[in-house]
Amino acid sequence: MEVTSSRFLKSAANRSHSPEMLVPEIAIIGRSNVGKSTLINYLTWRKELAKASKVPWKTQLINFFLINENRMLVDFPGYWYAKKGKDTRAEWMDTMQDYLMEKKQIKDILILLNGHLPPQKVDLIMLQALAESGVAFTIVITKTDKAPMKEVSRNIKAIKKFLSEYDIAEPIFLITSSLKRQWAKWVLQHIEKKIT
Repeated sequence: MEVTSSRFLKSAANRSHSPEMLVPEIAIIGRSNVGKSTLINYLTWRKELAKASKVPWKTQLINFFLINENRMLVDFPGYWYAKKGKDTRAEWMDTMQDYLMEKKQIKDILILLNGHLPPQKVDLIMLQALAESGVAFTIVITKTDKAPMKEVSRNIKAIKKFLSEYDIAEPIFLITSSLKRQWAKWVLQHIEKKIT
């Protein structure tokens, strides 16, 4: 897929306020500061299409980005930020699950995991929840330029071990780096396969 146009469409608090356009959607989820905004900018060749922030939980709404006028990237708030209370986290989970389970346009869920960290407990909980829900998802390993590939490989093996132990079918793994543009093309190719 070649990105010829991209624009921010709107923000929404939940599924009922999402855009009414009936176009295929790719959801992007992950812990706060895992690199969701960076990935969107990386895929669209736009430095500030999605506003990246070093402040955890900066994104608190679902953000919609229209690609080529016929594809949608749906950016969810980072999950499970420690300073947010249990009620807020539970509300976020309900909103996310309602959207991902009920929105018919969702073609794939990209769950972003930080490549230079071992898999975090909350990430493993989310992987298990997605598997139990029966929805399609893809694991995207981010920030691989911040650690030696040996360390990244070790962290990926830990994720795969968890999936195996819980009898979760191994999804596709995609590796990204803001320093390697070719990898962005592979992610876009994957997205296009999921959509068509």
